[in-house]
Order: sequence, then C-alpha cells, then structure tokens
Amino acid sequence: MLARVPRETLEALALVSPLPWVNPELISHLRPTAPVLEAIDLGPGTSHLFAEVPDAPQGRAVAPVVRAFLRVHGPTASSGPVLSRAAEWYEAEGHLAEAMLCHGTSGDTSAAISFLHRRGEEMMARGMARQIDELVERLDYGGDPELALFAGEAKQLLGDWDGALARYRRVLPASGPIPARIAWRVGLGHYLRGDVGAALAVYEAADPETASPADGAALCAWKASAHWLRGDARTARGLTFDSSGVDGLGTELRSRFRR
Repeated sequence: MLARVPRETLEALALVSPLPWVNPELISHLRPTAPVLEAIDLGPGTSHLFAEVPDAPQGRAVAPVVRAFLRVHGPTASSGPVLSRAAEWYEAEGHLAEAMLCHGTSGDTSAAISFLHRRGEEMMARGMARQIDELVERLDYGGDPELALFAGEAKQLLGDWDGALARYRRVLPASGPIPARIAWRVGLGHYLRGDVGAALAVYEAADPETASPADGAALCAWKASAHWLRGDARTARGLTFDSSGVDGLGTELRSRFRR
C-alpha cells in the first residue's frame, strides 16, 4: 500500500516523521519552510499513514509502520529546518517537552541553549529534569557557566551526585576564589556524598563578596551545616546569622543549631 503513495507525499512524511506530532495549525506554520508539506492530508482517509495522539490538540504522529518504511524506502530528507521551526511553534503553544525534543534533534546547538535559558527553570519545575538532562548531554555548553550550573541541578534532581559534580567542575576556576554560586553547589555535592572535609574546603575557597543575597545565604547555610557535622557548633551558630538572605532560612538554621 505504501509503495503506491505519491512521492511528494512520501517526501512530506519524511520531513515530519521526526516530529512528536502534527496538527493542521502546525502544518500551516511549517509550509513556508517546506512547501512540499502541501501534500500532507490529516483527514480521516489517511489513518493508514498517521496515528492519533490523544493528549495533543488534533494531534497525529506518523505511524510507526510508515516510519519504518521511510527509513528503508523513503526519500532522504533534511529535517533540521522543519524541526527548528516546529520547536518555535511548540514553545509558543506551551508544548515544552515537544519543543525540547525538536531542539535536541535539529542540530542547532545555539537555539537549543537559548531555549534552555528561556524555559529551563519552568521545565525543571514541571518535573522534566530527565528530559533536560538528555538534551544537555547532546550539547557543547563548556563556555556557558549558567547552563553548566543548570545542567548540574538536573543531575542533582535525578540523584546523580557524581554527574552533578562533574558538570559543576566544568566551571570551577583553575585558581583563586570560587564564585559563591558555584561553590555552594559543588560543596553541597560533596556534603551529600558524605565528604564533609571536601565540602568545607570548597566553602572556604568561596568568594562571598560578589555573591547575590540568595547565593551568599546558601553558602553560609551549607557551610554552617558542615561545621555542625564536624562538631563545631560555635562556628555553625555564627554562620546562621549570615544566612538570612533567603526567607526563613536563617531562622530555620538558628533553630536547628540552638540545641
């Protein structure tokens, strides 16, 4: 049956087969990039080509059997531009998981990094740490300290402290003071792995002078916790009074270390 499908339809299917799903609005958005998509018909007579996607508005995905056929017999298609344009539409419509998937396979690294900067925190809050981690693994972000920290947080949420530390180390300065926003995260990684000595060494090398209130408070708070575990209650109590930059954090720690 598929062998009798017109070639222009096969070309259009090859272009959209990497997409999570399509609907009439998305196809219309993509046509300026790929006019051959005029051959796409999402009507009821194409159920042999598409599978319904229940959670997507009027969504249909290229059927698995069609994907398999296209891999062997279909025309070679460069889907990068289509994936990039689809990512824009998915993001604008609030379908962030689909947008992230497209960015991960479009080959446009700069667009993927920009997307993570824009929507990463929102996606993390939605419980999408694993998808973020998978996308980050495909990217070269060594020159982007903010993304390296964000990538480390994704590893933390997945319980992979060794992986988190490896990502944080990518932005550790070779010498001199460690920025507080990096230091408290690296130190926390050591702390939660039970290496309090390594955590304190990082905290002591931190530069609190240039820290934001939140980063400075987090540094003081975790440093206090490390001293407390070492049995140095006096130092721990003193540090808690410097951790008030995060609402309620200093109060909570002072209560804990008062005992």
